[in-house]
Amino acid sequence: MHILVQYDDRPVDEFKPLLKNNENYCKSQNIQYLFLTKGYEHLPPWWRKVAIVKELLAFYESVLWVDSDATIVGHEHFATLFKDGHFVFSPNPPMVDHLEMFSAPMCAGVWGVKNTPEGHSIMHSWMSAYNPNAWTKNPWATTGAYAGENYEQGAFEIHIYRVADFQPWLQWYPWNVLNYLPRDDKLVRGRLCPAAFALHYWSGNRSHIFKHWPYP
Repeated sequence: MHILVQYDDRPVDEFKPLLKNNENYCKSQNIQYLFLTKGYEHLPPWWRKVAIVKELLAFYESVLWVDSDATIVGHEHFATLFKDGHFVFSPNPPMVDHLEMFSAPMCAGVWGVKNTPEGHSIMHSWMSAYNPNAWTKNPWATTGAYAGENYEQGAFEIHIYRVADFQPWLQWYPWNVLNYLPRDDKLVRGRLCPAAFALHYWSGNRSHIFKHWPYP
């Protein structure tokens, strides 16, 4: 059995169409769907996804993480994305069109991992990069750049992506496959890019959600 998991302890009204679409996708593919709203409060919000997936991985063939502002539009089972890899991911969408080299190599919005020794090794090393001493609570804050090494995304880049031993286990996809950013109102049948498996409404593009998706 495979699972798609999401977590958000904030109001999610603006994301309801995306969440419902993810649930429907799971039903169509016989994938378990789990949306969590509590637990893991001892961790900064950015690190909760890593801890959740790490724990679930022992009980499922693979785990797909999807941020609340992202939704699946592919019609295939997400397990087909792994091919020869044990961990699937893609970079951030380019903040400046056609300048992908300035994007972070890993976007933590949509990614997945297989229940294999290699997959567990990746998740263990990733979670081990969390430094609780670098964070203060109420509200959660840390030093350094946003999405830098103290965050889950920057930690992945430094402790997984740049480590030679992990390279053969990683399955990389272009940003427009796992983290396609819909920037306009012309969404047709749930997807703008034919290659897109998931849409990710981040970086000021959330106003398009209700233009693209009917309220459930």
